Amino acid sequence: MVLGNFLPTLRQNYFVGIRTPWTLHNDQVWTRTHRFSGRLWMIVGVAGMCWILLVPGSPILTIALVAVAGVGITSILYSYVVYRQQPATKE
Repeated sequence: MVLGNFLPTLRQNYFVGIRTPWTLHNDQVWTRTHRFSGRLWMIVGVAGMCWILLVPGSPILTIALVAVAGVGITSILYSYVVYRQQPATKE
């Protein structure tokens, strides 16, 4: 949940965040991707906390790894879709 709160505030950089070629190439793609990913991390964090409290003895590490991989892949795919929706610019 902390990561979800922090991601939308990040400025475009090469060190922290969702650093794909298309997010680094376009400020708008960076911003939209990090806002989406921030919300997604918050949802997964709350769901994970609820799961841990409601289902004692569950395989926490496995659930956490699947959640992190799922959020990561979803964020990358979302950033690509947003990039492809951008109008083409001549460089």
